[in-house]
This record gives sequence, C-alpha cells and structure tokens, in this order.
Amino acid sequence: MEWKPAQFDVSYPPDLVLTNNLDVDPDFADNFACCARWCADGSSFLVQCENRSFQRFNNPDVQSTQLSAHHKRTFSQSSAVVNFAWYPGASSNNAPAYCFVASVRDCPVKLLDASDGRLRASYPIIDHRERFIAPHSLAFNLTADKLYCGFEDAIEIFDIQQPGEIGSRLRLPRKARMA
Repeated sequence: MEWKPAQFDVSYPPDLVLTNNLDVDPDFADNFACCARWCADGSSFLVQCENRSFQRFNNPDVQSTQLSAHHKRTFSQSSAVVNFAWYPGASSNNAPAYCFVASVRDCPVKLLDASDGRLRASYPIIDHRERFIAPHSLAFNLTADKLYCGFEDAIEIFDIQQPGEIGSRLRLPRKARMA
C-alpha cells in the first residue's frame, strides 16, 4: 500500500466543531485559556488559564464527530503556571496513570492527579540561591520513568519513582544556552 498525503480544500472556512466556556472566576474577570492539551486517550483535556489554574474538561463521547466537552474540575495553583504535560498513557479509565506534571513559579515541579487535583509527588529544582526554579519545558521519556525539565541553562532529569529527590542536572554548553 502506498502512502498518500492528505488532501485539504482550503477554499472555504472550516466548520466550528467545539466551543467551551471556562469556569467563571469572580476574582479574575478577564480570565482566558493560555493553552489546552488532550490526554492520551482523548477522554479529557486540560486547559491552562491565566488566573493560575487548570480546568479539566471531559469529552463523554470520543467516537462522536460533534464534540461536546463538559467542565469537570478547576485546580487552582499558588502562583503563575509556566507549563504542564500529561503523563504518557493518561486515561480517565486508568486511575494510576491519570495525572499530569505542572511547572508553577516558585514551586517544585508537581505531579498532580487529574481526577481531583491532589499532589501525588514533587520534584525540586533548586538554584544556587536556594530558590525553586520552574522549568519552561517538561517531557517524559518513552518508558515514562524519567521526567526531563528544561530551564535557562540546564536540563534536570528526575526518576519518577524517587519523588522529592534532587535530579541529575545536565548543563548546557555556553553556545546552546538561550540568549
């Protein structure tokens, strides 16, 4: 079988498939979504909001062409959210894997339960002034046993099975550092 690239007709605007409203925050009237990411099985997605929170939406019918997502939970954070990533294989049908990591300013990296927002584990990145660093990039390895956290001049690698422990730091060469 020969692979053929997808064909798209861009002569007319696309159909609107899904719209959602964020949960109302009376203390932050101008709240908006910064980014959203689907979990691995497509049963829910997480929205990072400007008001220092995550909002989880569930999609009751993954097979449907007309998506109808419903707001389920809001997880408020103590400070500004920098980034987040779903745990590989996250599924609402698999409670142990239904979680995500979050990078929040002035806090250790948090592994949060996606069903209720409780803290499962934390992974501290501490600078030379003994302050927490919030990484800008978060990624898991293919076997989901290591967490890679990228920040200004290094990458911190954590063993997921060892929460609370200091990770191993890989310094970036001078030329590869961000300007």
